[in-house]
Amino acid sequence: MTNQINMGLERMESLMEKLRHPERRVKTIHIAGTNGKGSTTAFLMEVLKRSGLFVGTYTSPYWHSPAEQISINGSQISASELRHCLGEIAPAIEETEKELNTQVTEFEKMTTAALYFFSTIKPVDLAIIETGLGGREDATNLIVPLVSIITNVDMDHEAWLGDNIRAISREKAGIIKSGVPVVTGAEGEALDILKEEAESRHSKLYGPGAAGKTEIRSIETEQTVFDYTSSYQSLSSLKITMKGEHQVTNAALALMALDYMKQYYAMMADEEAIRDGLREAQVPGRLETVSAEPLVVIDTAHNPAAVNALCRTLKTIYPDRSFSVLFASMKDKNYTRMLSVLSESSASVTVTTFCDPRAAETADLLQADVTAGQTDDPERWLYSQMSEQNEKTGILITGSQAFVGKMRALLVK
Repeated sequence: MTNQINMGLERMESLMEKLRHPERRVKTIHIAGTNGKGSTTAFLMEVLKRSGLFVGTYTSPYWHSPAEQISINGSQISASELRHCLGEIAPAIEETEKELNTQVTEFEKMTTAALYFFSTIKPVDLAIIETGLGGREDATNLIVPLVSIITNVDMDHEAWLGDNIRAISREKAGIIKSGVPVVTGAEGEALDILKEEAESRHSKLYGPGAAGKTEIRSIETEQTVFDYTSSYQSLSSLKITMKGEHQVTNAALALMALDYMKQYYAMMADEEAIRDGLREAQVPGRLETVSAEPLVVIDTAHNPAAVNALCRTLKTIYPDRSFSVLFASMKDKNYTRMLSVLSESSASVTVTTFCDPRAAETADLLQADVTAGQTDDPERWLYSQMSEQNEKTGILITGSQAFVGKMRALLVK
């Protein structure tokens, strides 16, 4: 077993065959995209759960334990359930590694475990499966879903997906299956590529605006209120508590997918389930307030597009506050651009590092053309800053999920 990224489907194809194709024995929704996968998954799961379905979700990465990646109706499986599942698939992994003379990756192991769990150990009505990286060669890309969702396309993981939007878009579009519709929030050049790929596979593409229109009524500290209109329904004053205009887009993607499944698969979600599900959907680390007084907000924005959305949202919901930012990043990310955006939007930026072989060193972050402080003790920095805050200031901790997770654990018990 290896934690290294190793793209390609050969190992997964072997694993699925040896396990009697669990991917064919569960109905799925497949979600790819640069940002917004977790939020869109949460919106869908909460609505479908309230519609009486037994809903599995497979997400990544995790905060503390791999078991967090596999959940049913919002509750992660137990460590003992994961051990049992991994024990069931272990012979297939061993045979595959021997036959192909290669190592199954950790992500392939967990993807196999999720599909086996949802199809065999605790069968679900529907599983929502997130890609790990890209789409075309992602380990999840053996499923043939009821509907695919590509939330958006922006620059990220360039070493594996390509160094321009066209190349990355084609990788994401790799999840589009022949005849299976795709819902997307992509725009511009990325949308053009997705349209081309969908047409070549005779798949209907539902894009922004035409399939589902939204109009934001208000964006407040605690909730965002918006209207949604499609060919199938019109809903006014929907409320979500995940913060930011971008979360309205993610909610709309979920609603468009629900519209399609209601029309073609009779998966009914009534208005009460939609309203309650959207309102209750939460994902830790997405503009999460971990301390109200003093104000401390965390966000796992780990690419320039996500940082842009984060800064816009902070300005909207906290117009009178100035934020001190603590930032750490993986070394393969465009941290120079992220720091530039954070510097323009914040009172101060402090950079640090954390214990991970992929983490960027503090000295590397300081090479960015911004004015930034540094700390080798982020915990001490946090508590020192908290003692100095007032009603006009706040603290933002952002960057890599691995780093944000370590800081989150200090304040969320």
